[in-house]
Amino acid sequence: MASLSDAELLRQTMLFFDIEQRRLLVQHGPLTQSRMLLILLRHGALSQVELGRKLSLEKSWVSRAIDKLVEHGWVERTQSQKDRRAFNLTLTAAGDARARMLRTEIDRHASHVLERLAPDEQALVMQAIRLLDAVIERPETTPATHG
Repeated sequence: MASLSDAELLRQTMLFFDIEQRRLLVQHGPLTQSRMLLILLRHGALSQVELGRKLSLEKSWVSRAIDKLVEHGWVERTQSQKDRRAFNLTLTAAGDARARMLRTEIDRHASHVLERLAPDEQALVMQAIRLLDAVIERPETTPATHG
């Protein structure tokens, strides 16, 4: 088997890590809903449009997923004071607890991955990740795509 180029190795490693994280989240319900809860936990109250941008999802996908989160009692949707057509989203106490549980699960997974490395290797990997984090394009800057 031919060795992978640096670009292929980076792409494959990030993809496999993302797949593992998504598998963990799916065990707790629909992936999009879990991702929404995690984003609201990280960023606080957001408009429905802002949340859609952060997930790179179209408005209809966001609306349907938010409807489910509201039904579960995890998100409160209120009409914007500035724009009557817009809605603001906040986590309820139950939603905050659920989002924290989800974050704990995926953080635990990430820690287990790092623990497979020797301490000096962990430090090198974290240094490389910080460098990548400084240069990688954020999802908020990409155009919306289909869910």
